[in-house]
Amino acid sequence: MYRIAIGIVLLGWAQIAGASGVAVGVHLTNVELMQLVVRKAVAEAMLEFPDVGTEPLILRSREGTDIDWIVENVVLTSLGGRGIDIQVVSGPKSRKKKKGGAVSEDSSQPAAPPTLKPGQGAIYPEEACRKGFGGYVIVQFLVTKKGRVTNKDVAESSGELFTTAVEEALSSFEFEPARDNDGKPMPSPAYFRFDFAEGVGDCADLLVVPESVDPAEESPGEVDDEPAETPYGAGETRQLTYRVSELEFDYPRAHRRFWFGPRRVERFARARIDFRLQNGENVRWSTSVEQFAADEVPGSALDYLESSQYSFARPDSPSGSARFWEPAVVAGVVGGLVALFYTNQAGD
Repeated sequence: MYRIAIGIVLLGWAQIAGASGVAVGVHLTNVELMQLVVRKAVAEAMLEFPDVGTEPLILRSREGTDIDWIVENVVLTSLGGRGIDIQVVSGPKSRKKKKGGAVSEDSSQPAAPPTLKPGQGAIYPEEACRKGFGGYVIVQFLVTKKGRVTNKDVAESSGELFTTAVEEALSSFEFEPARDNDGKPMPSPAYFRFDFAEGVGDCADLLVVPESVDPAEESPGEVDDEPAETPYGAGETRQLTYRVSELEFDYPRAHRRFWFGPRRVERFARARIDFRLQNGENVRWSTSVEQFAADEVPGSALDYLESSQYSFARPDSPSGSARFWEPAVVAGVVGGLVALFYTNQAGD
């Protein structure tokens, strides 16, 4: 009987441990899962894109969402490979609304942005150094409350060698996190440019320190004589517009494989994107694509997986506050069973 009591206690401790452990780095974060879905949807749409030659093309969002930069990156990569000159034009900016329709300030903006700690950079690629050529990489990512880098996405790059060097460097970067108005650390997006100069000579172990750039600027760091804004539908320049018509992230169900087992949470991400190609008012091509992804993650990892400035990455938990009080309840049940066991022993 003592073995039974010990077994119950051990199962209780296993439950509590399973509720508090965090599987960091094992699963995609919520933002990364949505990125995967959006990339698949855009890639599917680009497979259907008609042959339009290499005349210039304007790419514009019809509404403006948090994930426009992902859509634009995939379109630029796909159509740019066909030799099409693409100009990205800023679309309408999304705004938060209070009840009643009043526009409110975006409280997710940090009072102090994240800053890279000194002595960090990307190592100049040896092959590029040997051949004497340079390049650049522009990358967007999220800096967590602990100053670590997650949700990396390369917006522009002049070559695979430089992209690889930057991605390897970002995995070890440390930041002073962004701060809110109360001085508390908060997650925040960051947008950096790495410039690898040409013909630097001896660049063995040379660190290229990035510079923060403004994501609102078109092609940061490059000179463009063309106007940044072209009125929608003006002239005969072709317009490829898109709209993220649906963006859904949900936890459909939470369950345990055994009564004392760790809590598992099902995740579901879905995106629907509409595209339209037109010359002036003449629509030449349009399509709507939808993709989704589903998986299962430990309930103990949700705090890490939800770390993001994007609201869609923090859906309601399927069991509300249960992830906070369940360990205490289980501990109480286990304690009650043990007490009941010893009470029965004393009565015998």
